[in-house]
Amino acid sequence: MIYVTQGHEDGVGLEVFLKSILCFSQSRIEKFILVCFKKSLTKTLDSLHLSYKISPDHLEFSNIKINLKIIDTCVKTESTDSLQYALSQIKSQDILLTLPTSKDQLFFEKHQVNGYTEYFRKFYKNSNITMNFLAHNQNFLLLSDHISIDEVSSKLNEKNIIQKTELTLNNLNNFRFITDVYFSGIDPHCGENGHISNHDQVFDKVILSLEQKFPNINFKGPFSGDTLHMKYEDRPGQLFIYAYHDQGLAPFKLKNGLIGINLSLGLPFRRVSVDHGTAFDLYGKNSANYQGMLYLMNEIEKWE
Repeated sequence: MIYVTQGHEDGVGLEVFLKSILCFSQSRIEKFILVCFKKSLTKTLDSLHLSYKISPDHLEFSNIKINLKIIDTCVKTESTDSLQYALSQIKSQDILLTLPTSKDQLFFEKHQVNGYTEYFRKFYKNSNITMNFLAHNQNFLLLSDHISIDEVSSKLNEKNIIQKTELTLNNLNNFRFITDVYFSGIDPHCGENGHISNHDQVFDKVILSLEQKFPNINFKGPFSGDTLHMKYEDRPGQLFIYAYHDQGLAPFKLKNGLIGINLSLGLPFRRVSVDHGTAFDLYGKNSANYQGMLYLMNEIEKWE
């Protein structure tokens, strides 16, 4: 099954999901379970000017029927509560699709966390759960994600770089075969041979270790982040590894726009989301672009 959690009630997540689901056959739709609050679902359906019927266990609209789990009472936030329900039900063979939310809407126990990935790391007590972004012929891994820029170099050491790379390769190769891995440096010009810093020297030991563990994969780098994609044209089998969030997502979103998948690896199941946010300014206007969600849903069908 594919569990779909609501995300922010004032975002476009439900809109782009409902528009995308209309592109599939009923047999495909039956694999989805939408976990949400009735009021938020109703507001989105009304904004789409659709006739619908909400029953306790399904939603009917435009001649299709979707499995539904309505959550009646909001304990923390709608994003957190829908996620917690899905995590209580999901099995290893299932997929979790989280709709976009904002950083102030996710709480683990009593503490706010900076995103879904951070929530999963605390919930599963695994700090190496990785944040990856996929598009056509592109595979990106971020070695750090929602942290301050001044924390990046101190957070990246030989051990955790190897762990995150190894975890990604072992999981990604189940559905995207990787032959070449390219590391981006941490500092401009990879530290300029020590003139800027020595942070990037860590990759020498990292690559030696990974070459022994994955003899059939070519490991290269580190390369300066601003020129990495000028050196190698995109083709299947490549994994680009970036030191921090915007260093990797700037080229990814420039190349792909909304057509990308945010993929968490290291969980007991596969978790995916679109590569865009809530777009609060578009909420309720029936104008959100759903092509990213449609791409995601087409891709995960190949993984099942």
